[in-house]
Amino acid sequence: MKKVFISREFDIDNNHFGIDIVNEEGTSIFSIANGVVVYSDYSSDYGNGIIIDHENGYYSHYYHNKENFVKRNERVDAGTVIAQLGNTGQKSSGPHLHFEIWKNKQSIDPLIYFPEYDKTDLTSNNNNG
Repeated sequence: MKKVFISREFDIDNNHFGIDIVNEEGTSIFSIANGVVVYSDYSSDYGNGIIIDHENGYYSHYYHNKENFVKRNERVDAGTVIAQLGNTGQKSSGPHLHFEIWKNKQSIDPLIYFPEYDKTDLTSNNNNG
């Protein structure tokens, strides 16, 4: 298994509203919780992206995907494969997942919800990527 790491942390002062998780292109990306897909499309900056409304004030965002597997208005369960990690969009500097969590229109550091993850090495924590 390739070493998985966070190449850029949450930094609201520099408008980086999530974390960048590096892994091999094509690695499966899973929904973190049940919800409804409210966005699944392509933008020039962020490439293929997905936003899931978890229907409790929380939204999760997944960007730079190689391919999206879900469509707008589709209901997904936690653990559903929703995309493949990629390198799409002008703001991508290599294969990675840019991952954000928002609560009531405020961005939140995703690592708050995953305290078991070391900020530089995710492989030792049984993470599937």
